[in-house]
Amino acid sequence: MVAQFGRKVVLEHHSGPRLRKLGRRCFFQRWTDETSCCLLQNTDLKPSACRIFPFLASPKPLRDRNAKESFFTLGNQELYIYANSRCPSLVLGRPSTYLTEKVLPEIAEIAVSGRRRQRYTTSDAETRIAARSTIVLPIRPLV
Repeated sequence: MVAQFGRKVVLEHHSGPRLRKLGRRCFFQRWTDETSCCLLQNTDLKPSACRIFPFLASPKPLRDRNAKESFFTLGNQELYIYANSRCPSLVLGRPSTYLTEKVLPEIAEIAVSGRRRQRYTTSDAETRIAARSTIVLPIRPLV
């Protein structure tokens, strides 16, 4: 992504590259018709962490978190999947069948295998808006 967008958009971090924020928003997040969407939606450039937001998948339980409730298996792969309770779109409560049978397996696949295609971990609104949006990639990085 650094080669594509430059250091004004991508920050180096000890755990890997991160997208720069504009205030509290990601550089690529836009509001259209009162709906937030990612301009990287439906591209191979969207980072895995963004694909599974507001969830976080970890191979080990996170300290001070409930490991039992977060434990998830995908085949023989064991993961701990956590929800970001600060996400305003997230409704906390008893997990739905849709979440446990569709969304969580897709989160695990993205985290484990780097799967790029999203079906259940994205909203229809984002897909529709992103389909209308165009990303113009710079010929050279923004330095």
